[in-house]
Amino acid sequence: LAALGAASPTEPEETAAIRIDSLTALKRTAEAGRVIAARAEVENDIGRLRKLAKQGLEADSKVALATVYGKIARQIPNDPEASRWLGLQDFASGRSGLARRHLAQVVETPLADHEVNSAYGEILLQANERDAARFHFRRALEQLEASRDRSVATRVARAQLLNRLGDANQALAMMAALVGERPSDPGLRADYANLLMDNKLYDQARRVLSGQ
Repeated sequence: LAALGAASPTEPEETAAIRIDSLTALKRTAEAGRVIAARAEVENDIGRLRKLAKQGLEADSKVALATVYGKIARQIPNDPEASRWLGLQDFASGRSGLARRHLAQVVETPLADHEVNSAYGEILLQANERDAARFHFRRALEQLEASRDRSVATRVARAQLLNRLGDANQALAMMAALVGERPSDPGLRADYANLLMDNKLYDQARRVLSGQ
């Protein structure tokens, strides 16, 4: 099993694909990511790069995906799939200028899901383009409401969007209900506190963070 990770970037494509799938199945995702990144470095065919991207997503390897999508973006600068992934990573890392450039290639495509619209709305809001930001927040909220996903992450995202659209009361009520369901979840408490602070409810935010 240890030899699975000992890949060569020049090994046959089929052998590398089996190696990657095996490492992912064994939860050895860091090793899978390294194999994917090594393959991407020497690969120029877009179809095969997209297959590597799919394997990178399955392995949840940011190292691999940065290499693969970076290479796709260099070959096809406006590629929506690569632009989406790179843009969301840039946004999460605080690189708003790069994120805006990437996500602008995506917002009018079918890949513009609620994550894209929400992130793009935040970028526009930072640039004081409030009307355009509201448009994307509203679109993101509509996408979430149309979804059957009722996970905690989705409910938090919905509350955050409602807050951005001016419905702070409903947003705070949703977060309070979520914390009531999961009182020992520190991440959820942090999300609730951030929403309270955004509405200048600092004492309540302190109580939430302290577990009161």
